[in-house]
Amino acid sequence: FPVTIHVPLDWYVVVEQEQSVVFAEANKAAFFFIIISLSVLVLVVTTAIFFSQKISAPVESLLRATIEFGKGNLTYRTHIKNNDEIGDLALNFDKMADTVAGSIEHLRQMEKMKSEFVTIATHQLRTPLTGMKWALDYLPTDKKIGLEPEHVKTVRTLSGATDQMINLVNDLLNINQIEEGKFGLNLSRDSLIPVLENVRGALRNNLNTAIVTGK
Repeated sequence: FPVTIHVPLDWYVVVEQEQSVVFAEANKAAFFFIIISLSVLVLVVTTAIFFSQKISAPVESLLRATIEFGKGNLTYRTHIKNNDEIGDLALNFDKMADTVAGSIEHLRQMEKMKSEFVTIATHQLRTPLTGMKWALDYLPTDKKIGLEPEHVKTVRTLSGATDQMINLVNDLLNINQIEEGKFGLNLSRDSLIPVLENVRGALRNNLNTAIVTGK
């Protein structure tokens, strides 16, 4: 590679060197620049992957916990132990999940106690009501007692009221069985006329009783 050196004379000096020698320093600088650039790029990519995993993994775990908890899996927890804002958020979520799960379990226990109480109460009420119904139905037919007609009417009114109480107790028991999933519903069309007739008869008997007693 020829190099021309200008000398302020009437003649020139020409020095010739190899191209590899002339560009050796430039090639060396370019090589070191490429090495440094690649090193910086690898460092940046590695750091980005590290921090993305450090941030994204807890976020995905927290998101998974919310989804599982929303599905009703009340025992699922995040188990995130990071000492940062995400760790604080996961800790608060786990505490909230414990509180909600405890409240739901308490409600379930209360619901169970209520169902047991209703079942026992309905059975305890239905037995004496059935005995009262049998006695009220027997009184008008007993000739030894010899009830007056107005008394017979009153007894029959009481018998009808007892029937209503028995039906109410049976309805409570059926509702309790429905809530526990032990009772199926058989839907069918029916007329309201018999129900309205019973209501009218009960009101008429109450009105007659009030007229007789003067109250």
